[in-house]
Amino acid sequence: MIDDVLADLTGQEKQYPPPRDALSDLRELGKLYAQAVFDCTPYTDLFGLIYMDLASRSTKSGLGQFFTPQVVTDMMAKMVGHQAKLPKDRLLTCLEPCCGSGVMLLSFARQIYADHGPGGLSRCGLYAIDLDITCCCMTAAHKRVFDLVIDFGTSQSPKSTRPLTT
Repeated sequence: MIDDVLADLTGQEKQYPPPRDALSDLRELGKLYAQAVFDCTPYTDLFGLIYMDLASRSTKSGLGQFFTPQVVTDMMAKMVGHQAKLPKDRLLTCLEPCCGSGVMLLSFARQIYADHGPGGLSRCGLYAIDLDITCCCMTAAHKRVFDLVIDFGTSQSPKSTRPLTT
């Protein structure tokens, strides 16, 4: 199910389209997600919370995945990005080499927005990489949901065959 939602948000082709009788339930879930995004503080990582709850422990530990809670990434972003001076001749960059759901990038964006307003985000380069294509899709979905400019890629394992487009 999470793959279907991410496919819709990132423009991916669905590997296994849902049955027609489930479409109304999926639309309702989409509305609930949209309301949750609206009700949360800007740049809140809801996908990571959902993915951590739904993904099996064997899948996460098999890939070496351990997701950092947003309270920790918010603290890290405050330590690194608080009152950061935006360079005039280049972008201020944030690279997340194991992006998961993109939570570090969201926390960094939240901090830059708090310190410099929406214009500050246009002076930032956000970059994300992950081995897990589902994680890359979550980051791509955040890119769309929060209207961020994120360049990302994947070091796909041989088992992963889904192309990633945004």
